[in-house]
Amino acid sequence: ELLKMADMPVYMLIGNDDHISDKDWGRILDDHGMFNLNSRSHRLEGLNIRGFQYVLPTPWNTNNELPEDELAQKLRKIEGQVDKNTILVTHGPPKGVLDRITNGLQVGSESILDLVKAKQPIFHIFGHIHEAFGRSKIDSTICCNSSCLWTDWLLRGHIIDTEKKSVKKIEEEVPLKEINMLSFMNGDTNHVC
Repeated sequence: ELLKMADMPVYMLIGNDDHISDKDWGRILDDHGMFNLNSRSHRLEGLNIRGFQYVLPTPWNTNNELPEDELAQKLRKIEGQVDKNTILVTHGPPKGVLDRITNGLQVGSESILDLVKAKQPIFHIFGHIHEAFGRSKIDSTICCNSSCLWTDWLLRGHIIDTEKKSVKKIEEEVPLKEINMLSFMNGDTNHVC
């Protein structure tokens, strides 16, 4: 309900811990006037925005997990919809880019990396690996891991400027327990979620 009041387009991609069917997810977003990025494309200020919700298997057997070969097969079906004028939003990261977990392993997808290298979308936004928040580049593609820090429940993100083709880290990390939803609803803009 709060996002509905934001007076701007909202694009959402389901994560691997969101256990809801694609059909229900789509219905909920439609009911709230939000754009579903799960394996869909939309337009945003002259750019194509393309979503891909699948991730490599985790030790926790969560939602939307696929082995690398099946993930690659699904990516091949959308590669024609990704180009230099695309904002690619995937849940999982590319191999070797902002994908390092606490024990030091890099757990990103080779197939996502191959797609980004081949198609060079203007932005590649992803999450999934909460320990690897940050910004990087793959050739000319600006990559952003915009995941929250679940261990401390910190909201973090990036502001994407589609006109200037730039990214700014949201500097203030706000603990969820400190967000006063009443002040947000009353117009206090000190917190960006």
